[in-house]
Amino acid sequence: MFKLFIIALTSTLLSAGALTFTQGTIKAHTEVFGDSGIDPFTTQITSDLTLGTDPTQLRGTISVPSISLKSENEGRDEHMHEAMHCDTQKQITVHINSVKKLQNNYQIAADLTLNGVNKKIVSLANIKEDAGSLVLDGNFTIKMTDYNIEQPSMLFFTVRDAVDVHYNLEYKK
Repeated sequence: MFKLFIIALTSTLLSAGALTFTQGTIKAHTEVFGDSGIDPFTTQITSDLTLGTDPTQLRGTISVPSISLKSENEGRDEHMHEAMHCDTQKQITVHINSVKKLQNNYQIAADLTLNGVNKKIVSLANIKEDAGSLVLDGNFTIKMTDYNIEQPSMLFFTVRDAVDVHYNLEYKK
């Protein structure tokens, strides 16, 4: 019985493989009430993911330098970087803990570390896989105040607390 367990474990470990990040974008969206949208994004992504025999075995970490988030408004970006304490909180990381298959997509449970605060998040994603590649395309929403980021305000306008995050990440197997 023990021998059968060892064979099964070895087979599972050998079928898991590191994924090589090839390209992608992470975009955030929030709004200034009564004004306009704020849409910072980054392509400066590092990743250390492994994949077992199917997408439900996807595990690992995705990171971005917090200062790499940029929008079309440089002045607003400076305020965003200050609010996120980018001088001391240099990385934003997502650590994937589990992936569950739903009817038409996947539910990813992860830990998000932002501004030095770690919280659990749930993301809905499409995971497309073929013989040589894997694409993660999904989204989740967080609240700035949950991560000790003060809601910015300008004159009579306040930035919405909710931030919608969308990611599209491509990997080579």
